[in-house]
Amino acid sequence: MLTDHPDIPQRTGKINDVNKFDALFFGVHFKQAHTMDPMCRMLLEHAYEAVVDAGINPKQLRGSRIGVFVGACFSESEKTWFYEKLQVNGFGITGCSRAMLANRISYWLGVTGPSYTLDSACSSSLVALEHAYRCLIDGQCEGAIVGGSNLCLHPYVSLQFSRLGMIVYSQLCYKKKKID
Repeated sequence: MLTDHPDIPQRTGKINDVNKFDALFFGVHFKQAHTMDPMCRMLLEHAYEAVVDAGINPKQLRGSRIGVFVGACFSESEKTWFYEKLQVNGFGITGCSRAMLANRISYWLGVTGPSYTLDSACSSSLVALEHAYRCLIDGQCEGAIVGGSNLCLHPYVSLQFSRLGMIVYSQLCYKKKKID
């Protein structure tokens, strides 16, 4: 079994029901919801939760100059919706485009500040935070929503990251546990 491979971390974060999404609440057409990258769904849900947790009614943000900055470096959904599914309805392009990770949030909230996704590999979320800071300082926006996402659905992805030495901490924990 692949998950028993020694290079794949045994201790990883797991997300249950990754396909569940309240498309109606977020105004997403049901056909698009089925081809939407799970990262996009989750970022949309968590952006909503962050706004509400901040004590702000999301409807009050409509028309404001709030920027949305998202860091993301990898998505497996592109492969699924572009190459493995025969459902060619055009929704896969917008549902899996990494640009939509930020743009979907901006669109749903109705905010007009800068909105983009950044990819600088492992530092993507930090770079998104820096961009938000600079846009706030430069007056390009009056507030910012900053997020980051990396969702690995298949063990082969973790294996590749491991072989590149990009998940060393997990490896050390796993090897130490086997030694103890």
